[in-house]
Amino acid sequence: MTITVQAFWDAARGTSGDILLTKDKSGLQSQYSGFLGRIVSWFRGIGAEEHRAVRDHFAAALKREYGDQVMDHPQVQTMLGGANSDGKPLAARVVRDVTQFADTERKSRYKQQNLALAALGKSGESIEVSAPYKDLRALKQAAANFNRYVDAAGKSSRLINAMADFVNKPDSEPLKTLAGADGTAYVNFVDAFKSAGGGEDVAKAASSERLQANCAKYAPNDSPTTIRDAAQFASSQVLSELKQHCDQLLSAKPAELASVAKSIIAHTRARQDGMFEAYRMLSKPGILEGLPQSDVALLRGLKMDLETRLLQMRNPDGPYQQLIAFAAMAVQDPSRFRSRLNPLAGGNIPIRLPRAGNGNNKLLVISSSYPDLDSMKVAAGKFSRFIDFAGKKALLVADMTNYINRPDADLLSRLRESEPSLGRFVQAFDDGLSDPRFSQAALNDTVRTNCIKLRIDPMGAAVENALVAATVQIPTRFKMLCDELIAADPQNTGFAQGKSAEILSVAAAQIATIENGIKVLSNPRVYQALPDNRLPAVSSEDRAILAELKGGLEERLEQMKDPEGPFQQFIAFAAMVAQDPAGYLSSLPAATETTEI
Repeated sequence: MTITVQAFWDAARGTSGDILLTKDKSGLQSQYSGFLGRIVSWFRGIGAEEHRAVRDHFAAALKREYGDQVMDHPQVQTMLGGANSDGKPLAARVVRDVTQFADTERKSRYKQQNLALAALGKSGESIEVSAPYKDLRALKQAAANFNRYVDAAGKSSRLINAMADFVNKPDSEPLKTLAGADGTAYVNFVDAFKSAGGGEDVAKAASSERLQANCAKYAPNDSPTTIRDAAQFASSQVLSELKQHCDQLLSAKPAELASVAKSIIAHTRARQDGMFEAYRMLSKPGILEGLPQSDVALLRGLKMDLETRLLQMRNPDGPYQQLIAFAAMAVQDPSRFRSRLNPLAGGNIPIRLPRAGNGNNKLLVISSSYPDLDSMKVAAGKFSRFIDFAGKKALLVADMTNYINRPDADLLSRLRESEPSLGRFVQAFDDGLSDPRFSQAALNDTVRTNCIKLRIDPMGAAVENALVAATVQIPTRFKMLCDELIAADPQNTGFAQGKSAEILSVAAAQIATIENGIKVLSNPRVYQALPDNRLPAVSSEDRAILAELKGGLEERLEQMKDPEGPFQQFIAFAAMVAQDPAGYLSSLPAATETTEI
């Protein structure tokens, strides 16, 4: 026997008494509370065992409807009475209070906001996405989670296929196996949508002439077909449509990918809006006025289904929102969005540096975004395409620096056309972090002091140093070191090797500094008023600025670590020069004679 939260809510409505099971144990009823209630219970022989059963049913209903997160919430446990409630009656007031709190808490978790994604790559497009993620970093992580379930061929998602199959063959084990320990939200999504809602009876009630008349009277600004359309969609159709979207996205041709992804984002947004409008209309007073009781019951059930299913669709850990995030990445950078979502396969690469005389070669270990030395050699060759050896300059790198110092749409367009990786890099390093708000927030006394007290950073300057390391100094210094290395005399191996070693050292230090700043900003304790610290907690305004700063640092670090980007390719180029200054530098001009710059 399964008793829903709605059944408890209906039993608790309009009474101050206690909630009991009916005589056949299949439903709920209310009875008087207090002394009169105890007399009734005595006559009926109701004791602690039945009260315990009612509480167990309520706890199970809460878990099914809201999940463990709400059921285990301290405030819910307090309202339920904790350990002292064992064997005691469940008051209708407690049912109402707990249910209202659970509804509010769940809605706050899934609140959506608009996130603007700037175009990346040669053919990328800017887009605004409405999603339940706090920032672009979280949106990209959601897309990466979805990407894990896409098969090697890239034409479908094993997990989405299993979800669609579950409707026809309800066997949760394959689904749970595919989803794994972190796929609970995917399983819950299927559980919410596996049934057909109310079937033909609900569809008929949602299309009745009386309901249409009430819609015109009490919701004149809304379409009278909104409820009917939502009733049809709020069923297993969601799962089949989700599979269709996924297949379309993964099988689209490169030239069509951005258009397909934008269409999916728009369609899923319209679906959510339609379901919400239907829920809102069914909540209006008088909307069910004059309908047969059977229709009233069906439409109240539909209203509850719409809310439950809409919340599943807006769950940031669920498949619906993660597919939207996946599509957003495809719009932003269609040429390489899948590779951006895969974890880097880099590592520490050892390189032998030659020494003068008969001494042993020095071993230099480079932290790289490339998995091996051969991959690094290929990357170094790609960077050499940017170089005009006759003029001793890297022309596109110069264009990149010029754009950062003086943003120009035409120059950015030319960079994208010439080399998409440079276009992505310069967009990440525009002047966004030069706002004085960030430099002021980076000097926050509470954060600096807590870093020292918690032994996170002995000087308390990690955030400030990260901001400095992630400013436009990176591209400017990048260009300067690049020009010096290209101009080096291949026969002067000492200078070339020293300059390349300096480049590797500077690059490693800058990456480490930014990573350390992100690590500090990710630690919740640095924002608190610690017991032995007289400084107040960081204000909500400063925390918001620091969260924005953290996002900017992460975006720049991503570009600096991108194996297809100019920074890692330049590091690879410098590593090859360090390994063999005379041989590598002297061999490059001939290799680039036919290269068009």
